[in-house]
Amino acid sequence: MTLIASKSWESYCSLCRALERMEIRYEKNDKELSVKCAVSGCALEQKYRISIDPSKMLMTLFAPLPLPVTDETAGDLAIAASMVNHSIRDGCLCIDFREGLMYLRLTASFYESAFSGTVFEYMLSTAADILDEYFPKLSQLASLVK
Repeated sequence: MTLIASKSWESYCSLCRALERMEIRYEKNDKELSVKCAVSGCALEQKYRISIDPSKMLMTLFAPLPLPVTDETAGDLAIAASMVNHSIRDGCLCIDFREGLMYLRLTASFYESAFSGTVFEYMLSTAADILDEYFPKLSQLASLVK
């Protein structure tokens, strides 16, 4: 096993152990080095997909928002996402216009380090904080534009 593959597997196993320690139920995909889980926040129960990308030596958390991006709402949501991105410390809101989807993305590199459980806790709590803060506002904006 190469060093990159070994570090990727080690990071993936650390992620699974951290989720178990936090008592978060998850589905894992050993082949794709990814997990899916759901965490309840103040604003909504949020689904996350966390994946390890060995080629980039990155762990990425994706959190799709249950907020359809339509032709009518796309422009306003894109401006709102830019404003949110300007005010948050980590992560970014992204829009996939083809899929009509807005999602939060957080990344962490394991290029010259190994992940500890605190990295996963930080990513999950940061995602939850961002979504609790901004999802109600984005949802309200989308409903006003219709």
